[in-house]
Amino acid sequence: MAFGGVGMFEDFFHALMEQWSHGATELFNQVGAAKIWAFAIPLVPASYGVWVKWRNSGYRMLDRLEEFVDQQEKRLLGAREELAQHFVIPPAHSPYEQSAFKARGLSRSLRRLNWGFGPAAVGNLKEATEVSEKRARLAARQSQEHQKRQALAHLLLGAKEAAKNHSDPQQRIECRKAALAEFEKALAVCPDDPEALQYSGLMLLQLSRPVDAVTRFQALVEQRRAGGGKPLSDAYRLEATAFENWPNGRRNSEASGSLTRAIDALPAGYPLELALLHEHQGWVRKKAGVQLASKSFNDARHLFVTLATSEGRDGVARVDEALDLLISDDVARPIESLS
Repeated sequence: MAFGGVGMFEDFFHALMEQWSHGATELFNQVGAAKIWAFAIPLVPASYGVWVKWRNSGYRMLDRLEEFVDQQEKRLLGAREELAQHFVIPPAHSPYEQSAFKARGLSRSLRRLNWGFGPAAVGNLKEATEVSEKRARLAARQSQEHQKRQALAHLLLGAKEAAKNHSDPQQRIECRKAALAEFEKALAVCPDDPEALQYSGLMLLQLSRPVDAVTRFQALVEQRRAGGGKPLSDAYRLEATAFENWPNGRRNSEASGSLTRAIDALPAGYPLELALLHEHQGWVRKKAGVQLASKSFNDARHLFVTLATSEGRDGVARVDEALDLLISDDVARPIESLS
């Protein structure tokens, strides 16, 4: 299908002007014309080329693309209208005998539309359907790419807002609200975007909306379940954090379950992350009044000890304090019951 666009015409005209400039320069040199003409004549196509490059550069290319699509739509609409003119509704007395299209007029239309002539027209039309099908697939892929690019732009804008760490609490809240708005715009473009689910859920959690955050993190778990690994473990940990911050602490048991799944999903090779998960589960179990809290803290301590880093030493100190607190609580509980 030979539909011509503005860009195609410009490229052809640019090439034509370049050829003309070379020929004109040689002609003037041969007849002894002033050198100034030999210098000035190529300026015409060169200037035109500069203008074309400027016109099609950067964001102006979007305007050119819109012009091209508008022109293509008009050409397609015109072709459909012309095709409709050759359609003939068969008479009622012989609806299945008379041809549905006027052959002679249809051939003339095909020639005007540059679809081919005579027997070649059929071959060109078949090729056109194959090319159009391929273009449709590529256009669908390109549309998806544009959506991903748009979602990423919103994620970056949200990240800039979320990164602001104002000393004033109200300003921090406003920044997190702005970040949440951008992350939700990304979700509007790509509802299954895992990063948008994760970031928006964290903003909801930081805005004291754990009930809404759980919904995002549960969707994130479903997104990452197939892939497994550390991303799934992180999703479970975020889900646990939302449950842990539920109003009145009513879902600490669910938080502990999510942390167990996070521990199970975490692959080998992440000793620090595993130690932090056990430590986190220890505190959640303590809040829930579960006796297994000491086991979680001891598991965390064993892992922290194996780390020859400052993070490992700090972890051991934190866990030792937590274990001492558990012991003091166990000692104090019988006294409280007697009183």
